[in-house]
Amino acid sequence: MKSIGTFLSCSVSYSHRVSSWPLVEALVQKGHQVTFIGPFPSKVPNPKVTDIVPKALNKYINHVINENFDVTHRAYGLTPKFVMVYDLLCYQACSELVQSEEFKAWLKTDPNIDLIYSDTTSECAYGLVSKFKSKHGLILPLTFISKHFDMYGIPPETSTIPDWDVTFKPPLTFWGRSVGAVIPLLWRASQLIYYRWYASLFHDHLGLENVPSLDEMQAVTSIILINGDFIEDYPRSFPPFVVKVPGMHVKSRNDFLSNKPVSQVTPYPILLSQSACNRLFLYTQDIDTSFRRKMELLGVWVLFTLVLEPLLRPPTCHLKSVEFSSTPSKPFRI
Repeated sequence: MKSIGTFLSCSVSYSHRVSSWPLVEALVQKGHQVTFIGPFPSKVPNPKVTDIVPKALNKYINHVINENFDVTHRAYGLTPKFVMVYDLLCYQACSELVQSEEFKAWLKTDPNIDLIYSDTTSECAYGLVSKFKSKHGLILPLTFISKHFDMYGIPPETSTIPDWDVTFKPPLTFWGRSVGAVIPLLWRASQLIYYRWYASLFHDHLGLENVPSLDEMQAVTSIILINGDFIEDYPRSFPPFVVKVPGMHVKSRNDFLSNKPVSQVTPYPILLSQSACNRLFLYTQDIDTSFRRKMELLGVWVLFTLVLEPLLRPPTCHLKSVEFSSTPSKPFRI
C-alpha cells in the first residue's frame, strides 16, 4: 500500500513551496497520496494533491512575511535578526493553523498519515507527528540556520564559520567567534520556551493528552533534505541523514542548448537591469566581466543598461526568471 504523506509549510513564503513542489509531484506520480498544508495556494495545482490553505494563516503570513520581511529590507539590515523573532512568528503561524476551520475539517476526516514533511521549522509538525505516530522529515530551501545545530547534532564550527544570522567575514575575530557561539544557545533557549506554548496548542486543538518532550520529538526526524547547492554555504560536516538535493525545483525549458555545438546556438539577447539591486547581489565588475565571457561562449548576446534608484531608500528589486524562446525577439528582462 502506498503511503499517505503531508507537507506542512505554515510559516514560510511562497518560494518555499516552489522548492519542495517537485518532491510532492514525484511522490504523487509514484502513487502516494499527498496533502499540502500551507498559507498559499499552488500557482500550478496538481489535481492529485489535496491542497489546504487556511484563510487565517494566509492573512497572517501575508502580513508578517510579505509586508515586513521583504528580501531587500533584509539585505539592508532593516529587519530584526531571525534569532530574535522567528520562533515567535512560527508559533503564531501554527496557532492560526490549528485553530482554522479548514484544518479542523481536515482532522475530522480522520486521515491516516504515514509521513510528515515540514519546511524550515519542525515544531508545529511535531504535534501531527505525535498524533498520527508518523515519521518526520525536514526540507530546507537553502541551508541550515543555527536553529538546527543543537536540534539535529550539526557541528556549528563557530571558530571558522560565521553564523547565518550575522555578516562577519572569515577569518573570524574573537568577537565574531563569540557571537557565533552564543546564537545557537539563544535558539535553544527560545525553542524550550516556545515549546511549552506548542504543547498547549497540541493539547487543546489536536487532543494530545501526553505531549512528548522537545528532545523526544527532535529525535524522530528521519531525514533532512537541503535544496541548496554547495556554493551557497561554507563546507560543513553533516550527519548521514542530511541529504543535499540542489536544484530539485529547476526544470529545463525548451531544450535551450540541446546537443548543438556552441557555434550553432542561436544568440539570445538578454537585458540585465542594473540598479541598486547590485548591492543585494554584490554584482561587481569582475563578476560582470566573467558573466559576459561565459555567455559569449554560449553564443548569448548580453546587453547591459544602468537604472538609477533613489539613494535615500532601499530599492525594490523584482527579479523574473528568463524563459528562452526558439527564436530571438525582444530582449529578455531579468
